[in-house]
Amino acid sequence: MIDFYLTNTKYWDEIKALAAKPSADSDSKLQKYVLEGYRLSNTLALMRYTAPGVDMEIEGHKIKGGDVVFLSIVSSPSPP
Repeated sequence: MIDFYLTNTKYWDEIKALAAKPSADSDSKLQKYVLEGYRLSNTLALMRYTAPGVDMEIEGHKIKGGDVVFLSIVSSPSPP
């Protein structure tokens, strides 16, 4: 997570400024930076099998019962 902010100095400068001003508002903003950093740097992915005998279509993609589906948690909140 810290790599993202160290390579984006615009954000890092603001984080340092917030850390230097102890207040409830600064703490709240810093917490949001942490949560967003976790979201952006997360590499979690899941593999799941669909229910046998249950075919479905999701956004034009046909999925048959028993198929393996890869779920990328990283790309899920990103625009297509």
